[in-house]
Amino acid sequence: MDDLWRLSLYELTYYVALIIGIGLIAVTIYRAVKKKGIVKKHVVMAVLSLVIVFICQIPSIAAVLFFVKVPMISMVILVILCAFNVFIFKTKLGQDFRTVGQSGVVANASGINVNKTRIKAIIISTVLAAWGQIIFLQNIGTLNTYGSHEQVGMFAIAAILIGGASVSKATNKQALLGVILFHTLFVVSPTAGKNLFNNAQIGEYFRVFVAYGVICVSLALYAWKKIVEDKRDLKM
Repeated sequence: MDDLWRLSLYELTYYVALIIGIGLIAVTIYRAVKKKGIVKKHVVMAVLSLVIVFICQIPSIAAVLFFVKVPMISMVILVILCAFNVFIFKTKLGQDFRTVGQSGVVANASGINVNKTRIKAIIISTVLAAWGQIIFLQNIGTLNTYGSHEQVGMFAIAAILIGGASVSKATNKQALLGVILFHTLFVVSPTAGKNLFNNAQIGEYFRVFVAYGVICVSLALYAWKKIVEDKRDLKM
């Protein structure tokens, strides 16, 4: 699937930034003409998009970006997945998911079939995770029928937690940011471990330790925050 359609990172970055910049400028001009007020966020994003376009014209940066190839089919699937996540939470089923996730007792009192809603959520999550697993396995070269899901599950959890997600809430922005930060951690941590302990073999263990440590610390902080909030509610 990755080999069906590939674009260089230069082309993808340049054209996406250019389209976003022109679109936001058009929206800003339209709102100014209609006297609806200018949104500062749109102006900032338009300026950043145009800055990215100009940065792409720097020869040294353009050479690096041309070297990297981006699988567009996988990117399209990712965009569709993000759009689906936004859409489903605007439906009644998505609101039921949110209510059940916050409190099963409240959801049951509101007339929501908690077990049925949880089953639907698990089915949808499994299907979406299966597509993610297909994208992951196509670059591995081997198919471990019974244990391949264990190769990516822990990293997916760590990535989304690094992005700022919690047990009760996770968004597309947090997932995408977490992937970028987690991959950066994977690249940086072996070298950091090697320099800290002056041993190349320690670097790999240091990376695994950091990955699992992020999960433990994130869950511990969430549990601590929950306890503090419950105590505050009791005092009130």
